[in-house]
Amino acid sequence: MPAQQTVLLIGGTGRTGRRVLEQLLSRGINVRAVVRSAERLPAGAAEHPDLTVIEADLLSLDDEDLQRHLRGCDAVISCLGHVISLRGVFGPPRDLVTRSVERVYRAARELRPAQPVKLILMSSVSVNRRLVCNQRCATSESL
Repeated sequence: MPAQQTVLLIGGTGRTGRRVLEQLLSRGINVRAVVRSAERLPAGAAEHPDLTVIEADLLSLDDEDLQRHLRGCDAVISCLGHVISLRGVFGPPRDLVTRSVERVYRAARELRPAQPVKLILMSSVSVNRRLVCNQRCATSESL
């Protein structure tokens, strides 16, 4: 029987993150969820035996803490995004997703795991930019 997988989920309380969290737990995957507010977790999730809640702002975690949470994980799933409002999209931190992924990458590299840690980025960041393509290619505005 294969060993149980462990996933570090970043942003498990937003629209996408909640669904990802529920799917992972329903499949028997150990989840370490970094969330700013545990109160926003899906109903009943906080009590799930396969869930470890890390109530923190990822960008505020020091390197040692981030490495500790990442150690032993098979994958990282980032569902970070911005609140859909002018302040949420254009306010600080404007580069939340980029900075978070860079931190996770550096932490994983420092750990030197025996197997590569998979990174799954689920983000709508930059979907408003035009694609560089030929005339038959759709632009992101038309998607």
